[in-house]
Amino acid sequence: MKPKILLLELLFSSFLLNIKCLDEIESLVPNIPSKAPDYFCTWNIQGYCISNYNSVEMRKAMNEKNLFGPGEYQNWPGKLYPEIREDLTFLLDDSWDLAQDNNEKPKDYKNDELGNASLSITRFPSFNSGSNENNLRALTNKIKSFGWRSLGLWVACQSPNSSGDFNTEHFAKRLKESNDAGVTYWKVDWGIKSRDEEFRTKLSTLAREVSPNVIIEHATFQDLGNPSPQFISISDVCRTYDVDNCIAQAQTIRRVAELLKYKVKEDYDGNTPKGIINCEDEPYIAVGLGCSIGVMRWGWAGRLPNGDINQAFPESGRDYNRRIDEVLRGIRWHRIAEPFGVDNDVQISPNQEKDYWVKERDIEGSRNKVTSDSPMFVSRRMNLPTISESYNNQQPRVLASKYPNGCYAVVTVGRQLEHTHVFKEVSVNIEVDNLENPIGIFGIYKQLIIQTNKKVTPSKCKVYAQDLKSLDAPNDITSKVRLEEDKLIIPGNVIKEIGLALAKEGDKSDPGLVLLVKEE
Repeated sequence: MKPKILLLELLFSSFLLNIKCLDEIESLVPNIPSKAPDYFCTWNIQGYCISNYNSVEMRKAMNEKNLFGPGEYQNWPGKLYPEIREDLTFLLDDSWDLAQDNNEKPKDYKNDELGNASLSITRFPSFNSGSNENNLRALTNKIKSFGWRSLGLWVACQSPNSSGDFNTEHFAKRLKESNDAGVTYWKVDWGIKSRDEEFRTKLSTLAREVSPNVIIEHATFQDLGNPSPQFISISDVCRTYDVDNCIAQAQTIRRVAELLKYKVKEDYDGNTPKGIINCEDEPYIAVGLGCSIGVMRWGWAGRLPNGDINQAFPESGRDYNRRIDEVLRGIRWHRIAEPFGVDNDVQISPNQEKDYWVKERDIEGSRNKVTSDSPMFVSRRMNLPTISESYNNQQPRVLASKYPNGCYAVVTVGRQLEHTHVFKEVSVNIEVDNLENPIGIFGIYKQLIIQTNKKVTPSKCKVYAQDLKSLDAPNDITSKVRLEEDKLIIPGNVIKEIGLALAKEGDKSDPGLVLLVKEE
């Protein structure tokens, strides 16, 4: 009898194992790093580490000691974002290529070192191994040894001469050195030629010829006079440029919406740029509108080391440095669906609302108001989302996109009203072609209603969802949602439950999850 009992037990165990395997589904978040042109930029942390956001002092802080030193606020590559370093380029901002004592922003940008693009040995004395290519290679290898994907560099938009005119020989040499040293990104920023489309086009064209592994990022200056949103048409990546972090979301959405109206055009050699928008340090706006991310927060929250208020990331309002989880979730979404270029397939609602911020006395010494109008609904490659109710000027903005690989993302964005970040829960409706591909859901909702053009058989489907911070198996939430033939309704409390499942204690990030409807 015993052998028979043992055989029955083994058969029953095998049956249970098979049932379990049928129910299980692999992680919805791939374990393979994204190839999206996302990066961490050092500019704001340059000011934080010295408790001073004066640009001259911030330039002084760009050196080997702060980058790799043993101090509490040093060793940035070794301390920041261990979970997603392999998805990010580590980008050295302003002054890595200037002498250590050259930190003033000169009148009319007249400085023969700007645009130099050669590693400063006075700032990085341990990386003096001969040629600039060798020096950059050593620095790149050092950065990558911490797990970062690659090294990126800030470059002034000018040649290193009094006129700043494009110097083909100079940039061909520097671009090839960067390419061969493993540098993968140039953030081309301000300078004599910052608003010169011809200069920027020549640089991008040359880079594609001599440094195919180096992405050239240009910048647009929509709020600073002499607007230049057309630069998206010539760019592989185009940055929305600096914003006031107190009302950054409204400013960023407005700028992205303006850029989305353009299409890319061929460069001088007949190549078509990628046309990707970088919306800087707004990861949820990025995923909602198919943009890349330039992370600038880092997680050392509260006041500056010397006790002063952190002017770059004040605690009142959104308190960015206590919103690190949303960076992880946004970057992880790019493992599922990568940013895509402008194609003028965009819908922008005509109704706009104003966000505003009254500057704090101990920051500015006054109570001036900073404001920004911004469209309430924006979508790419799909119809505009709608909401079922309105809270007048407190209703959230809603963004949605269909990605080229068939995935969808929808995002609700709260409002900044004086020093209060207001986030009303509303019922949001979006329309999708089908429920076969992953859907990213970000923000806060009363409920999300996903209407589909391709009907499903609810009895044959299961609904899975997963916090984008997680690399484990997703949750089966079929019993917590309502699935009909042409509609999926997800309660807001379920979005919070799953989208904050791995929330770090004290983190203020909004929920972020990936959802999949799987037909059995």
